[in-house]
Amino acid sequence: MARRRARPTAAKSPFAAADSGKVAVRRGDTWSVLDGHRDTVGWAAFDTHGYLFSGDQHGLLLRRDLQGREMQRAVVAGAVRNILPLAAGGAAFVEAAKSTSSVGQWPTEGPIQILACSPAPFIALAPQMEGGFYTAGYVVPGAAGRIRRYAADGAPQDDLTPAPQFSVAALAASADGKYLASGSGLPVATTPDEIEVLLWDCSTGERKRLSGHNWHPQCLAFSADGTRLATAGLDRRVIVWDTATGRLLITLTVDTEAVTGLAFDPAGTLHGVDRDGRFHSWPGRPDASAKRR
Repeated sequence: MARRRARPTAAKSPFAAADSGKVAVRRGDTWSVLDGHRDTVGWAAFDTHGYLFSGDQHGLLLRRDLQGREMQRAVVAGAVRNILPLAAGGAAFVEAAKSTSSVGQWPTEGPIQILACSPAPFIALAPQMEGGFYTAGYVVPGAAGRIRRYAADGAPQDDLTPAPQFSVAALAASADGKYLASGSGLPVATTPDEIEVLLWDCSTGERKRLSGHNWHPQCLAFSADGTRLATAGLDRRVIVWDTATGRLLITLTVDTEAVTGLAFDPAGTLHGVDRDGRFHSWPGRPDASAKRR
């Protein structure tokens, strides 16, 4: 009988995926660079047991232990577009080939499972409160969006209703799983009516539409305590919302390119990166002062 590896303790180390075929991992103040990929690494994530999953443009998926040693590799049909660590361990991922895309799951122990295929691209993944996850993406460009639920074992469930009016380009969930946010819009939106930022209360099913962007939403992020949602759009606006009421708290205007990535730090400060690769820091609350670096 094969000897089972002991599971490592959970890891909370931040990490970064580099464009050189390497994954950079930070532990405390020390950075280490991990080899193994031959192409651009688009995504990397630690699961709840501390295993590090990473995927590249050639469809190579790697699983590593806490020391960064490669444990297992697998190859999927298309480029890996997204990786989401799952509450029960392991990771969900999206891979996109020339004309199709798939959602898969790689358990902590066991082979990769392809859960769903689509002739249109999946765009986003987000964790579900019960331990599963959500997927969202384009059905037909310009058509209604779809957000589908998957159980913890990977079984597809129902779609979230009512569905977003437009194809979904961004998805995020709060750390406690209570809230889900989606960003959608027409490919070339000309009025605020063609933009949708939706905030879902997953415990009650209540849905709020948040109005404030004039152009396509690009990314979403919740604060660590789930009390605030940040959104960024092609209109170069970054908006912070109160999740309990849906009230707009802060509107910030970026004087460079549109912001494509957002994250709150544990202290509540909001950070972002724009299309030019510049980093920004903003107040996460109305009474704080803003700065940019």
